[in-house]
Amino acid sequence: MILNRESKYYISEIHRTLTSYGYSREQLGVHPGTFSQKGDALTIWPVNSDHNFRVDFFGNIIEQIISLTSNKEHKSLTINKNSIITEDGEYFPGAFIVHPYHGIGIFQTNLIKNVSGENKQFIHLEYAKNDSLYFPKNREKELMVYIGRKKPRLTRLNSDSWHNTKQRVTENLLVLAKELLEIYSQRSAHKRKPFSKDFGFLRVLEESFDYKLTIDQQKALGEIIDNLTNTDYPQDHLLVGDVGFGKTEVAIRAASVVLASGRQVALLSPTTILSAQHETLLVERFKDLPIKIAQLSRFNSSNHTEIIDKISNNQIDFIVGTHKLLSEKINFENLGLLIIDEEQRFGVKQKEKLKKVKQNIDVISLSATPIPRTLFMSLSGLRSLSLINMPPIGRKGVSVSVKKFNQKTLIDYLKRELDRKGQIYYIHNRVQSIHAAKNRLAKLLKENKIKNRIFEKSMTKDDYVVIGVAHGQMSESGLSETMNHFLSGDIDILLSSTIVENGLDHPNANTLIIDNAEQFGLSDLYQLRGRIGRRDRKAYALFMIGGILSSFSEDKIISNTARERLSAIAEIEEIGGGWQLALKDLEIRGSGNLLGREQSGYMEAIGLLLYSKLLKEAVDHVKKDELKKHLQAKINSTSFSVQDKF
Repeated sequence: MILNRESKYYISEIHRTLTSYGYSREQLGVHPGTFSQKGDALTIWPVNSDHNFRVDFFGNIIEQIISLTSNKEHKSLTINKNSIITEDGEYFPGAFIVHPYHGIGIFQTNLIKNVSGENKQFIHLEYAKNDSLYFPKNREKELMVYIGRKKPRLTRLNSDSWHNTKQRVTENLLVLAKELLEIYSQRSAHKRKPFSKDFGFLRVLEESFDYKLTIDQQKALGEIIDNLTNTDYPQDHLLVGDVGFGKTEVAIRAASVVLASGRQVALLSPTTILSAQHETLLVERFKDLPIKIAQLSRFNSSNHTEIIDKISNNQIDFIVGTHKLLSEKINFENLGLLIIDEEQRFGVKQKEKLKKVKQNIDVISLSATPIPRTLFMSLSGLRSLSLINMPPIGRKGVSVSVKKFNQKTLIDYLKRELDRKGQIYYIHNRVQSIHAAKNRLAKLLKENKIKNRIFEKSMTKDDYVVIGVAHGQMSESGLSETMNHFLSGDIDILLSSTIVENGLDHPNANTLIIDNAEQFGLSDLYQLRGRIGRRDRKAYALFMIGGILSSFSEDKIISNTARERLSAIAEIEEIGGGWQLALKDLEIRGSGNLLGREQSGYMEAIGLLLYSKLLKEAVDHVKKDELKKHLQAKINSTSFSVQDKF
């Protein structure tokens, strides 16, 4: 931010900007990274300066900018952010920060200090017992944010405790690394030929696509293709990107490399609705290529026998489906790649089947909010990872509100979307009461003079607001028909279970309302939020505590965990926040389920990111040891055979 003399500013706007920059307001005096106001005078100590300044206003005009050290007047004042930028993000004062050699401290501020007659930038970190460390600003990438328990134990500087803690963790990780490598060595033992570098299919897909891939998409695609064409054993790749950021397009193009090598590809979807949408997309994308595509889900159960036979006889190249793809009846003739859309959506039984399938084929897992276990494995280097952080051009964020159930608020959200001829997702995740919710919603609309009617077959679209119902216990034909009418605009409000949380891409639906949001997991809330705001129209999400069938009393208490989940989802309004949300989920849930109680204690002692870094180092160390043993065994074997000849 730059303030110029004789220019117009609102002091309140400067306050807001300074606060967003990580500055705090003080009542008496200022120090680096703070500001104060007395009458029409604003005193600021920029973190990029070794002293403070007074900015005098006459009305909304800056009259003068004065250095409070030299009393010299300035034409302008540049104010830098009071933040630190690490490898994993930007953080402001109050954040718990891990220094690999000094331990866990709290980021206080950036500041300028004079060292040997020269002004240099430092980061002030505060440790236990008010110990302070001034760390060079130009080395801030060495720092890591702490992820683990909510309030970690701070470290004393110049004590042995941090060194001893790291030593215990490192020794434990060497044991863990051996166990993990044993699992992954089983995978690498399954050899395969690198896929062909004939990218003819890939070029056809590039030429037929309406948009240019973002830089992140290009990078992710390059990393995956490199894995496929330059390695001789199956790869396990995690592709993370926000909903609507183009993960599927990257996966499709990577699949074209496998298809061009004469191998089959399977795409596993968590829901029948998403499976059907994937099939439609694949048919469109591969229409100019000799690729046979089929779907296996309950939407086409009458054709299952024929499709399964064709899969076994290599007559289908690209098969998309739900967990039915994991059936023992299916024997792939030549499967080379499995694409898993939102792996965390599958149940325990399906995941056990996945483990068996994944051992000897390449896998690409797509996720917007990877579950902490998957996240951890990727951070530690045991799975290859690509991130798509860049949104498509024109995408806007979603405005999220978390409120206790209130009829007026609900009607306001419904009317705003209906008035602009848009459509609405209304999530009520209890199938047994969804029709009661439908009737209550219809009555509420009528009471507010909004004419409405329930969706029926062959009905004509008039000036009524039409309510449709969708859930997983409906018949295949009924569910398919309802979804098609919603996508075609015949249904205005889709009252649904969470069956819609994955995959639906409908630009005209830009309001989302969730009943009893306190009962949802963080990943579920984020996936549902991803149904809206997928184009350039502003989108709105209302997460209601309580719901349309039960008033939520003011004195009712929800759990701290539910409160933290709702706060986290409301905070991440910018698009591309899924990765950060997964880290937040780990912090809220703790790492007990991730690593087990013993490993959880080690991780929380030093934070997830340093733990993952040390685990990667331990894995590399064990790999080197194993390589040395292998080479020594080979040398010994050679020497024995030489002796045998003489």
